Amino acid sequence: MQIEPLSAFDEDAARLLSLCVRDGKRELKEYLENPAAELFCVKKERVCAILILIFGGDTADIADIAVCGNMRRQGVGTALLSYAADLCKSRGISRLMLEVRASNKAAISLYERAGFEKIATRRRYYSNPAEDAAVFWRNL
Repeated sequence: MQIEPLSAFDEDAARLLSLCVRDGKRELKEYLENPAAELFCVKKERVCAILILIFGGDTADIADIAVCGNMRRQGVGTALLSYAADLCKSRGISRLMLEVRASNKAAISLYERAGFEKIATRRRYYSNPAEDAAVFWRNL
């Protein structure tokens, strides 16, 4: 599996990002214009997974990570998290952080297997529906 930079708008990436946010097209455009953001994807004929990192100081935030349904449970999410950790280490970043819906048990399990620890809860962080966010970090 090859992980590559995503530097231009892609309809499949926007659709995939819509799994995480309400308006995937708008969010993707904003990330592509953000100088602190770097986007990566996995393609299998088309974009089937996306990873968005926001860099700041000695910490990187996993802003979004999404894998299309038919590619889940095949190691794609694990590969993206490993890629993020390796990239951050190579840049001297000491910590990765992320937020996830408290009800997203599959994602939480993935993050814990990848060495992330829950450090906090952000009450009513998400809307539609309103839900807490579990905040995770991983020291690199």
